[in-house]
Amino acid sequence: MEKNYQSKNILIFSSILYLLLFFTNQYYPLKFSTHMGFFDQLMYLKIIDSAPYFPSDEIRPHQAARFFIPYLIGSICDFIQIKDYLYPISVGINIFINLLIIKLFLQITSHFNVERNFNLILIAALISNAYYFRVSLYAPLMINDILFSYGLLLITFYFIKKNISYFYIGLILCCLTRQTALMLNIVFFVIIFYKLIYRTKTNITIFIIGIIINTLLFLLLKNISGNFSDNEMSYLFSHVLALFSLN
Repeated sequence: MEKNYQSKNILIFSSILYLLLFFTNQYYPLKFSTHMGFFDQLMYLKIIDSAPYFPSDEIRPHQAARFFIPYLIGSICDFIQIKDYLYPISVGINIFINLLIIKLFLQITSHFNVERNFNLILIAALISNAYYFRVSLYAPLMINDILFSYGLLLITFYFIKKNISYFYIGLILCCLTRQTALMLNIVFFVIIFYKLIYRTKTNITIFIIGIIINTLLFLLLKNISGNFSDNEMSYLFSHVLALFSLN
């Protein structure tokens, strides 16, 4: 009973913080925010405007490889004739994803029985971070970034609940939204080798399938995006491997 009461209080606290974030945020036209360091939005906007067709203008390779979500949004908006309302729609989608992230984050901290005061600090840091939820509302076409974060949380939640649907949904979201999802293959390989060396009872099949899905989706998205972008593989790999850059 006490745990449920604390969970309810933390949920109320989280809701108040998010409402404060929402009402204190600045909302500008999409093209304005591209001049404030969010140039990727311009590429995604071209994809959305062109949907259900591919853009006639060339899109930069690393944004082109992340075309799926913007293309899906554009195609749906075109089908029901609401492209003129793209800005409020994209903000609304981001709000929905933000709330999903908060809910999942609270489930994770609840599983580990995080002490109440520390939990409040964690959720406050998550919601109040100037480069996370606030950015997703200010530059709502950067939706790939926030979805990638949600995908990583779902994969993390798989290790807690052992429900494979969390793993596959999270992995597919990561693959569709950022090429850096390829780095997850390294993590999966490490887990596989660890379990083989120490002969643990955990099934490694899910991680083998994860590597296959990750690689195939990367190649599929790269191949399709080649229709409206430079199909240079070295550019994509340099972007993926930027995580290891020493510059």
